[in-house]
Amino acid sequence: MPSSALEQVTTKWTSDAPAEGAPVEDRRSDLRDILLDLFESKAIRDRVRAALSPLFAKRPTRRILAMTMLFATHQGAVGAAFVRSVVGEDPFAAFKPLEDLSHEIFETSADRFKARSAVFSSS
Repeated sequence: MPSSALEQVTTKWTSDAPAEGAPVEDRRSDLRDILLDLFESKAIRDRVRAALSPLFAKRPTRRILAMTMLFATHQGAVGAAFVRSVVGEDPFAAFKPLEDLSHEIFETSADRFKARSAVFSSS
């Protein structure tokens, strides 16, 4: 019988391991589910709200954020030109004042604009 919490978790994970040659269970959503469970804590919710509030301060960034998160639920990436045509704002210009924060949330390149975090994906 495991005595420490670490041994209990290790025992659970290793006992859940598939037998040799058996199909591997998809656990990609485990981390996302754990993170979402953490939001039940008021202190954590307040810290996340404070950290992300600059993204919601202006209408263009809210619209870009909403559209990008909708695409992220289907693992989609969009071009900056597409964002510009739908929202009417250049995503790079809109997020330039929030560059450090936006790089935590978005994966950007010259032709892609995508939510970085698996928390925002659905599978």
